[in-house]
Amino acid sequence: MRQRRYAATVAVLGTIGALLAGCGTTVTGTGIADPSSLAAMLDTGAYAKTKRVIESPTAAQGRLLELRRMLEVMPLASDSDPSIKYSNSVDSVSTDSLRLAYGSGIGTALSGMQFGVAVDARAQLPSRSSVTGGEFVTTLVRMASDSDAASAVASPQVMAADEPLFGTASPPKVPTDVGVPGAKAYTQTFSDSPPATIALLAHGRFVIAVYARRVRDGAVRSFLQQQVKALDGFTPTPDDELASLPADKDGIAALTLAPSRITVNTYGWSTPRGLLASMTDMTTGQKDFDDAGVDLIGLGANNVYRARDAAGAKLLADRYIAESKQYYPGGTVFTVQGVPDSSCYPLETALVTLYYCVVPVGRYLSEFSGPQRDDAQQATAAAYLILEGRSEKGRCIRPCSPDRRSRQRMRSSAPPKEIEISGAARLLVAVGMLLLLAACSTTVPGVPVAAPAFLAVDTGAYAKGPRTLPPVDAATGATLEAGRLAEVSPLPIDVDPRLRYHGNGYIGGPASLGLGLSLDQSVADSVGAFQLGFEVSANDTPAGSTDGPDSTKLDQTQQFVGAVLRMSTPAAAARAAASPTFRRPSTDRSQPAKVTATVPGFAAAQAYSIAWQYSRPSVTAIVASGRYVIAVFTTLPPASVATYFTRQIAVLKSFSETPDDKLTTLPADSGGVVALTLRDKDVSAWATPRSDVGRWDDVVAARKMESDAGVDVVGYGKDTVMRAEDAAAATHLAAAVLALYQKWYPTGSSVTVRGLPGAPCFSYKQYKGADSTKSVCAVASGRYVATYTSGQPDDAKQAIGAAYLILRQAR
Repeated sequence: MRQRRYAATVAVLGTIGALLAGCGTTVTGTGIADPSSLAAMLDTGAYAKTKRVIESPTAAQGRLLELRRMLEVMPLASDSDPSIKYSNSVDSVSTDSLRLAYGSGIGTALSGMQFGVAVDARAQLPSRSSVTGGEFVTTLVRMASDSDAASAVASPQVMAADEPLFGTASPPKVPTDVGVPGAKAYTQTFSDSPPATIALLAHGRFVIAVYARRVRDGAVRSFLQQQVKALDGFTPTPDDELASLPADKDGIAALTLAPSRITVNTYGWSTPRGLLASMTDMTTGQKDFDDAGVDLIGLGANNVYRARDAAGAKLLADRYIAESKQYYPGGTVFTVQGVPDSSCYPLETALVTLYYCVVPVGRYLSEFSGPQRDDAQQATAAAYLILEGRSEKGRCIRPCSPDRRSRQRMRSSAPPKEIEISGAARLLVAVGMLLLLAACSTTVPGVPVAAPAFLAVDTGAYAKGPRTLPPVDAATGATLEAGRLAEVSPLPIDVDPRLRYHGNGYIGGPASLGLGLSLDQSVADSVGAFQLGFEVSANDTPAGSTDGPDSTKLDQTQQFVGAVLRMSTPAAAARAAASPTFRRPSTDRSQPAKVTATVPGFAAAQAYSIAWQYSRPSVTAIVASGRYVIAVFTTLPPASVATYFTRQIAVLKSFSETPDDKLTTLPADSGGVVALTLRDKDVSAWATPRSDVGRWDDVVAARKMESDAGVDVVGYGKDTVMRAEDAAAATHLAAAVLALYQKWYPTGSSVTVRGLPGAPCFSYKQYKGADSTKSVCAVASGRYVATYTSGQPDDAKQAIGAAYLILRQAR
């Protein structure tokens, strides 16, 4: 069974198909199911019913195909430690994901990588529970050249202290020897867990990385040695030939369902060896492949396995269902109505239920899993029709049905047979008779068949499908570059751990940042025209803890607002930071006088304080660094301003900015998450959790939720879309978001939305006596979560309804 990403009936259908074809003609004999008639009767939802055309790969898709070639030569973790036999995940890697997995040091050292793939294996079955067994994460990264690989491993960044992760300092690195010449290795002890060993080795143009904990002695050395030997026999595809790699083999990929998101796990094809790292139990997976004679696998929204023969495909189906029952006991096997030999099983975890379905057709087996039972059944029905169909050459994938003349002979010679009809078959007969009578223009009173629930969703004026992003223009490029800068910049909580609540973040050009409102008009007047920038803010007052805008708690709230603004030149930044306009008295006569202040260690900074009558005194400061202006408004002491300045300037010195004339070349999307958001004329951007958590009402809670869910990218439109590691994590994340607001506002109420599962919205008043309510909504579909907040209940329902329909299309 692949690691999941989270006969009487047929005869009856054949008879109905014949009746529909003849309408009034009496036919005796045993009917034979024909895909053309089944296609009209099976519920396949939005899935195509015929095989797809696999186009020649793009350069990006060529890299995914090369990653599959690399997986072919990556040793299995179980080859180095037999106890590490369960797959947790297989995925392509980026610099950001390497920073999360191995620390900022290795992530920085490998920043020049071309592409890579990682396998996370464990000594226990994958689950949402804590990891108590062995962990073995192996990564193969391709660099541009041999020298680049050698330089990356030799980089001092590898052994340098890692940056704090989610506000927690990384443990020190203790050098160690793993017994492989040329390898650079160290240990780190996280929390109360045993030490983890991290090793890096260059071989040719590749860098091999290993993270191991609770594994047997010598496992890291064994893996590195095996990987080196395997790479010696591997020929990398030249850069300019990646798009020439075959996207399909023997038509196997064309038999899969089209994925909405192309990844290393959903694109192309694989041999059994290349897919073993993705099997729930790698050891069992090898035996299953051998026993069934599997020689090829197509990758798409489902997997299609090619076995030795029909018996092998049936064996594989039985094995996979049996293994599912073993791994997730307590469920009941069910079938897909009208699909012969189909089997499905609910994989019930503490957080979510995934529906896993298989169907063998001839020597092929389709395998699909998802969090929605209807979707899993629709996908399996569509897969059945595709596998049951004929190839372009007219060759049947399973034994061909008799041709027209053979059927005529059967009808004229075979005596009538009584057909024992099961309950499910009776339902199909009823449906078939309705179709028959409709074809004969006969009116039959009765109960109408209910449409799928999601078809009843009220989306108002919101679009119901993913959007096509326009080319990046200057304004969008400025927003994307501001987002890049915000990704690596400190948050208020990094200045003072109390500043964890009511986080806000804005990125973009002058029109997107209200400097006069968030900081002070003196900052806006001093800076004038700037190219792009960002603002972050937070305070120390928990959500739901005040009695309204006049609460005395607000008077004592600690606040912090930081902004970084990119000017046209360093000279322009220096002029802005030194502008006399900054200290001029306010035109608002009700505002107390400005008193000159100093920021420790920053003699060039301008600063002033104001003693407010009903709240804490504040400090506003401004300083230049290169072509950037850094500004702060806070109720904290000037020393906190100095801390922010110091950290931000250090970031700017190492930040690789995008040149002005290259802003329009920045990627408008990452992983397709922006295309899944609701269109907003002002917002179209994406981020990683590093900066996204700063926009939550509780930064600490957000860090934990997104980390637990494995969120790797976030898209912004009128709503927010987060991509979790799998469907189970996404479902848990959506529930966790709503649970936060239920905790903060216990007098609020859950709200259902017609056509959506559960109660995806929560309505609440921000404080006692508030005139209006707010609605926060969160819904999951697949591995994605959409969130939306509005002061209009109907708008919230329509927006989250549209968001749900969009996410349903991102299988």
